[in-house]
Amino acid sequence: MDDQYSIFQSWIDNDTLLCVDVLLHKVGKKTVFGRLLRVDENEHSLLLYDVDKKQVLSLDWNEIDQLEPAK
Repeated sequence: MDDQYSIFQSWIDNDTLLCVDVLLHKVGKKTVFGRLLRVDENEHSLLLYDVDKKQVLSLDWNEIDQLEPAK
């Protein structure tokens, strides 16, 4: 798990643009391009800045299907 958090921290430090597939209740699967702001290990959640909609999303880990740097 520590390796995963070090990757998250490097994405935060480098301001990496991410492609995130999110599973939302009643909406389905949605792809969001954004930047990782914070990861909370205790609450199993993260804050993501959606660059298209210019808003901050609070996501639980169980809502994330895929998380990777944008290509």
